[in-house]
Amino acid sequence: GLGWFGKNSMLISRNHGSYVMIGSILLGEKLELPIKEKESDHCGTCTRCIDACPTFAIDPETRTVNSEKCIPYFTIELFKDSELPPKGYDQMDEFFGCDICQEVCPWNRPLEHDLTKTTELTDYQKKISDFFLNKTISEIQNELKSMSKRKYSREWKDSSFCRTGRDGVLKNLKWKKKN
Repeated sequence: GLGWFGKNSMLISRNHGSYVMIGSILLGEKLELPIKEKESDHCGTCTRCIDACPTFAIDPETRTVNSEKCIPYFTIELFKDSELPPKGYDQMDEFFGCDICQEVCPWNRPLEHDLTKTTELTDYQKKISDFFLNKTISEIQNELKSMSKRKYSREWKDSSFCRTGRDGVLKNLKWKKKN
């Protein structure tokens, strides 16, 4: 009853699209909750996510994503510096993550935290903008190289940038600089 699995393999909710997180709460007692019916597939003949994927990572038959072709795998999960980026990475401006398959999904509403459309930035958005968006790739690389791994971890501890680490971000920027 939470939704259905879309062609991009993500859970899609009729009310919230695919921008949802599933969590669990462990309790010491049993709750009597209503049982919801299984949600039917509402993707129909839509192939926007498949067509928009620059690396062809989505398998339309199995509704799975090939992680070796998926840009977030390369930019967030893969820490090795010697790995080549997936084909199509050079078509993107992003150096961290992707989400194109979610951005084109008609079940998703436009996100309100888009830094390019917001006039008032939160402190956190300003921090990201100042560090990553308002500098050249060379300036970002130089600042990251002069920063210890420990300082980088402290600076970005509450963000997804912490997961990749300083070396992972440098790896991603290296491939962007070549394009």
